[in-house]
Amino acid sequence: MKKLREKLAALALKIGTDRKMLEVAQHRWEMNHIKAVANHRAGKKAEAKAERCRKEHHPRAAYRARKEADRCHHRAWKAHLRAEFWVGRVKEVNARIQHLTQTQAEAEALLAKLIREAGAQVDFANNKVTGGTPIQRIRIALHTSMQRSREFYSQVGTWSARYFLTGPPDGYRFDCSSWFISGYWTIGAPDPSGQNFNGGWTGPLGEHGHALDHESEAQTGDACLFGYAPFFHVEMIDEYPLTGGHGSAAVDRGSVGMLPGPRQIRRYALS
Repeated sequence: MKKLREKLAALALKIGTDRKMLEVAQHRWEMNHIKAVANHRAGKKAEAKAERCRKEHHPRAAYRARKEADRCHHRAWKAHLRAEFWVGRVKEVNARIQHLTQTQAEAEALLAKLIREAGAQVDFANNKVTGGTPIQRIRIALHTSMQRSREFYSQVGTWSARYFLTGPPDGYRFDCSSWFISGYWTIGAPDPSGQNFNGGWTGPLGEHGHALDHESEAQTGDACLFGYAPFFHVEMIDEYPLTGGHGSAAVDRGSVGMLPGPRQIRRYALS
């Protein structure tokens, strides 16, 4: 009985420590996200002022406004990088608290079941999933990516939508938004960001598709956009409230409630 009490006490301490760590990571994500959004909006406002001054033939004022816009966007980018770092920490601790991790055997068994039930085919050479319904395909692609995508995260580099299942070679961009958009290319669906798979980020994702009135109506393949527009982090709905996403080196599981502040579920055409 004494050993049992000691184990329970140790477990309670670990859970309490994890929850505290989660609160810290969530707070730091939120603060950096707010800074990123504020500087992004200030930068857009300065850009508009620069364009207005240019049209009114005030080149010096236009130059000053353009420089201010550049400074704001640089600050937004730095805050965004810090926010994305804390997304990774949130996902890691959240997964421990909610027991979201799966053993390799469990993950492989679930994926095999999804493929078998859909009658689908996974083509790793071409990063394509065919067969079954669009929702079946996107869920198979999501779980394949969580299993097989190499642990590589980058917000810079060459854009390509062709590495959702396996992860890209070095030198390619592979972050939360490029990963999400690539999933739609992988199953033959239209680009959810409206860029014809030539680029894209969370801002355009928040401007296309349509927002759901009730979050509980979310289905596999929908986007969960976190924070304030233009958002800066996106996860893909697996089975609500679970998500999958690329917020750190690994493509892994998350949940819609893992980050503080507002969030929006958006749906796009899957066929």
